[in-house]
Amino acid sequence: MIHWTSCRWQTTHFLASWLPFRLPSNVKIIVSTLPEKYGILDTLKQKLQDESCFCEIPALSYDTANAIIERYLLQKRRTLTQHQRQLLLSAFSRSPGPLFLKLLLDEAIKWKSYTQENQIDLAESVQVAISTLFRRLESKFGQVVSSHALGYITVGLNGLSEIEIEDALSCDDEALNDVYRYHNPPVDGIVRIPSVLWARIRFEIREYLVERLSEGKHTLNWYHRQFIETARSMYATGQQAEKLHTVLAETFIADNGVKRDITLSRRKITIQNADRQVTPKPLIPENVRKLRCLPYHLINAGNNIDGYLIKDSCFCNLNFISSKLSAFSTSSFLEDINGLLNQKDDDEVWLIQQFFMVCKADLSQPPKLAFNLLSYINAGPEQISLIKLLKKVHEYLVSSNKPSLMPLYPGFTPHQNTESALEASFLDCSEILSYSSDMILFRQDSRQTGEDTETLTLYNINTKDLHTLSLSDSEKRINEFHFDGSRVIYTSATDINIFDIETSTTSKVSFKNILKTHTSPISGLTTLSSDAEHFVIVFEDCNVLVFETASMTKINQFSCGELVKDIIGIVCTSIDKLGVIVLGQKETRDSNRQSGFIKLFYQDHSKEQKCKSISDSFAKGLFYLSGSDDAIVGAVNNRNKSKIISTNLESFEEKCLANVGSQIVQLAGSKTEDLTVALTEEGSFYIIKNGDVIKTGFDTDNAINCFGPYWEQNNLFLGDCQGNVLQHDMLTSKNNKIIKTQPGRILKTILPFKDQLVILDKNKEMGVWSLPTTISDSSKTSKLSKNNIANEILTYEVCCLDVNGHSLVMACKDNIVRLWSLQEMRLQKQFDFGIIPEKCHFADDTFIFGLARSTGIIKMVNMVDGSFIFGDLKITCLDFTISKDLKTVYVLSRGPSGDLNVLVLSPRLGVVKKQFSLKQTLAFVKIDISVNLNERYLILRLKCTENEISAIKGTSKARANLRHQYKFSAVDLEQGNGAVTTCYRYMTKTPLLGEVTEPYQNNSMMVASGRTVLFWDIPTGKCINRVHKAQKKDMMSRSWWIEGDCKGTSFAIAQSRDGNVVGVGSEDGYFIIYNANTGMPVGNCLPTSKHNAAVVNVVCSPDSKWFVSACENHVIKLWDSKSAVEVFSFRVDADIQQIKFSMNSKYLVVLKGSKVLMYKLNPGK
Repeated sequence: MIHWTSCRWQTTHFLASWLPFRLPSNVKIIVSTLPEKYGILDTLKQKLQDESCFCEIPALSYDTANAIIERYLLQKRRTLTQHQRQLLLSAFSRSPGPLFLKLLLDEAIKWKSYTQENQIDLAESVQVAISTLFRRLESKFGQVVSSHALGYITVGLNGLSEIEIEDALSCDDEALNDVYRYHNPPVDGIVRIPSVLWARIRFEIREYLVERLSEGKHTLNWYHRQFIETARSMYATGQQAEKLHTVLAETFIADNGVKRDITLSRRKITIQNADRQVTPKPLIPENVRKLRCLPYHLINAGNNIDGYLIKDSCFCNLNFISSKLSAFSTSSFLEDINGLLNQKDDDEVWLIQQFFMVCKADLSQPPKLAFNLLSYINAGPEQISLIKLLKKVHEYLVSSNKPSLMPLYPGFTPHQNTESALEASFLDCSEILSYSSDMILFRQDSRQTGEDTETLTLYNINTKDLHTLSLSDSEKRINEFHFDGSRVIYTSATDINIFDIETSTTSKVSFKNILKTHTSPISGLTTLSSDAEHFVIVFEDCNVLVFETASMTKINQFSCGELVKDIIGIVCTSIDKLGVIVLGQKETRDSNRQSGFIKLFYQDHSKEQKCKSISDSFAKGLFYLSGSDDAIVGAVNNRNKSKIISTNLESFEEKCLANVGSQIVQLAGSKTEDLTVALTEEGSFYIIKNGDVIKTGFDTDNAINCFGPYWEQNNLFLGDCQGNVLQHDMLTSKNNKIIKTQPGRILKTILPFKDQLVILDKNKEMGVWSLPTTISDSSKTSKLSKNNIANEILTYEVCCLDVNGHSLVMACKDNIVRLWSLQEMRLQKQFDFGIIPEKCHFADDTFIFGLARSTGIIKMVNMVDGSFIFGDLKITCLDFTISKDLKTVYVLSRGPSGDLNVLVLSPRLGVVKKQFSLKQTLAFVKIDISVNLNERYLILRLKCTENEISAIKGTSKARANLRHQYKFSAVDLEQGNGAVTTCYRYMTKTPLLGEVTEPYQNNSMMVASGRTVLFWDIPTGKCINRVHKAQKKDMMSRSWWIEGDCKGTSFAIAQSRDGNVVGVGSEDGYFIIYNANTGMPVGNCLPTSKHNAAVVNVVCSPDSKWFVSACENHVIKLWDSKSAVEVFSFRVDADIQQIKFSMNSKYLVVLKGSKVLMYKLNPGK
């Protein structure tokens, strides 16, 4: 039971959006409220329109009051004379309520039988009776102590425990000065309220207090709302309330008690550093009472507490933040922050708020919290509390025993404007198939390989995790996709498929075990019930099957009957009144006339099935079930005019909500209110509330072509034909332009979520935008701090980068190559390359090489004097690579006649040491090069043409590698004769297809192909599996170590510089570190953790101590190469393009999207 007006609520809570209106049949909620308070009753009646759900509590009757009086007097062993009883009942009649009667009786039991009428003074109302009780306490125990004690109980969060009340009174100098009027404190140096004094006050009011459990502690609170209101009006308003909160805040801040000077004016003494004997309240996650109460009292203390103290003890205190997040949720801490910002404007706390709104990482672990604070918070020199916080964070990470990465600047700074609020972007997104409260399922054309499977993408907008759902050829005839928690349900021609997102496994329920005749589902005609408890399918023979969602067992079957021309759609109500509604068209003699029908099938067989013919049928996809499951609202599109109609499912009464001039293209309705929104093909809008049209059209510059409703906040997000998104407030009818995508883009779909806005345009680009950024006041962006390093380096649009021992080189889209000092964190030099390099590299620590692949132009600059070398080389460069000692550059170029040439350059000498042409003509889509371990061979990685892949597919022995698109060749640099050696599958002349290569030992290379790593002997061209002789297992093969079916290929390989270990990342998320000599995993077991998406990037530190792996979900993990254990991980907010260690292994540089992130490696202790 909830008594609404007795709780501490925020204003928005009175809108009742938190209150569930659909409940299981065995669950009931009783809500009590006062009709005149906050409009709550009107809100409830609007959302719950069944009058039988409301019951007005009448006044206490005279007879009931008499019975209560009799019983109460008997319990107290007291009696009243007949005249006294009449006086009592006469007073009660002024306000006939239980509480007032209780207060009158407590006064009456003090009467004597001879008490005269003129000595009896009964209150006229509850408030007066309570005030009289409080005044009596003041006269008995002193006005100051009594009023303060009652005030503390009133303002305490869920009341106060007895020790908290004593602590508060002991820190209250006014109360202590009143208590010690006639004698000094009994113990020198200690000043505390006498415990017996509070005990006596409590005894007097014991029957009006209730004991509750609050955050693990027993607290005392007023047992009725009117006691709270009266005590607040008498003792806890304005400055007096702020004083009470100030004292309570002091007691909760105290980690080790309170010692403070006090002057007892009545005794004319001052006690220095007086110990108040306050109970220590350590700042630890287990002390949930302190974590809950401290911010509450700090916020409500007004200006009595300095703003810096509030921040330093709470909102900018690392220990408090860490403890709060460990004990509670992030949303709980955000409520505290919002409470402070609602009362006072503070730039530093606003930045903390932005951090928690934008950061989606799990912050309950202190290392993750510390890392993300450094990554997001951009503190300026004037923001003292934030600087202290970040200093503590840095000290915490440095002193940590565990290895970690420390950001050198806040690379994840909250978005400063709507243009930079884009959180994620997906290209080639042809269609959004389904979505839930936190997941989106969509199809990307670039993921389709044209083979026997189709791959769909699942994106979690909260965690930013990516999952893939692969459909076999037999599953490609798919109906609608539906989310049921962590499952996706869909049908094929033969089965119901249930895909578990967490385990990436699919289970099936075959139709042949359910249906007697062979028939298939009708495409697009499946649905979940409004409470997701049931799943409904319509088949080609017009049979309707109902399944229980959890077990996928059939519970009912209906037939739509004959004369059905077409079935338009299907909906299913909730479990309380489970019914299936089928909408369709009937066969008619007049082919020009469409006749529709609505059929209602009840799960309860005692109810009669209903069918109603309607003059026009609903348009496909343009209908919805009302929030109360009692009506179908839909659009009827005719040639001349269209309309929106509502059909009551009980009476089948039809009501026209609006007549519309042109075809309706989008329709949506609220689940909690009688509210409908429609859009026509001409861009006209209709908002219909409670059956009346309240809005037609919008004042916009461009035509609106799609919308997305966010009912919880009464917002509509409108997309126009120029790529703009406008926020329309349905309460105020105001428009606010919040997002401008690329000009001229036509928006196709808008999906608002709690903190994100998903937008799909007709160019097949889907963006995920941060809603808190886009709809916040633009003036607040000025509060973002100015960190010179972050502001400078994050403005660069970087294409590629490289790192040596002390510097970072960044090739930017403005043709400038910039040299940045890692240690000093400043820009050293910059050079105008005149091209936009897509690959850059240090050479000999003095030179920078840059290649624009699109034009084939390569440039080389001397960092000392800025001069360009090899300027006379007129070549079309395909790729280049650098030797291990950085002294030699190998270049592959294409000549005018199409022949391929190899050049060996010495940057220091400025000469071409060797040059020759390849003897063999190579066909490829793309090529990149590297060298083997001893640098005798130049390794070519060639992306095959479609014709070559087709030819290779024709060889049966290569079927295990059909997913790969790359083949590999080698050129002997020592001989320089241009001969090309191809990497073949063992015992064949078929080129091996794989993903990547990595130098192994001497003249051999490792090749990632399928589930294993193959070993390519370059001189012979043979590529084979190697077997560990003792264990008789393939070297570097996941299939020996993963239980069950091992799926997916290996995507990335890196060998340590000392040659002892090899790290391999694979499609199933595993990153395994193998012993390079034995090929067995370090520790002879799989790692205890893995990525949740394909590992696409792997790098090893030059000192061979660390590996870093990165996956498609933008997660980066740091691994100890010796133990093969993950020691740290974090997520970035864009695709990871490059990862590089500095040559001294102290720094890690990440290129995510076009922005550079820098981290210092803390090896731990």
